[in-house]
Amino acid sequence: LTYCQPHTLFEALSLLRKPDAVPYAGGTDLLLKLRRDPETAACLVDIKNVPELTLMERDNTGMISIGAAATMTELKQSTLVRSYLPALAQAAEEMGCREIQNRATLGGNLANASPSAETAIALMIYNAQVHLVSLSGMRSVVLADFLVAPGKTVLAPGELIAKVVIAPADVDGAQSRYLRAGRIRGMDLATVGIAVWFSLVGRERFRIAAGAVFP
Repeated sequence: LTYCQPHTLFEALSLLRKPDAVPYAGGTDLLLKLRRDPETAACLVDIKNVPELTLMERDNTGMISIGAAATMTELKQSTLVRSYLPALAQAAEEMGCREIQNRATLGGNLANASPSAETAIALMIYNAQVHLVSLSGMRSVVLADFLVAPGKTVLAPGELIAKVVIAPADVDGAQSRYLRAGRIRGMDLATVGIAVWFSLVGRERFRIAAGAVFP
């Protein structure tokens, strides 16, 4: 097993072209897979130091972008996320224990495609778009289409989650919240997770997403 630490997005994508290379950020899921099956990967490409993957910003149009390498701790402590995406901040705070939150990343949580993934449930109610990047370019996929089945996404070989984008219409004037129930607080997967979004601007609109209740 080899370890690579690129410092640019191009360098990271070049390394990920190798068929036996996988992106490594927090490693909270990946390292468990490697222990079960050492042949899961032959090269770990550490993406934590790629600047484009760590940004969290709201542009002058109100569009919010969150880099895939943002950790759960950064999400729950971010003024931007807490102000405009409270359900996502709450989901990050509910995920695992403090040590896991310091390591686990947004991109990793989405790419793992667990039916109980806290951030996926929260982002679903914001109609989030997942931006995927490779050496061939970038494409945008609605989160609901990005997740195909437990443990399966539309990520192609050599492709990486760059960021998640939420449009202004899904945050301005809206309220949202995430709640979960589990057997053991902080140290167990959610028995059920519920995210709720509603807006009373113009006309009443509601969205509800549930996790761990169906594949």
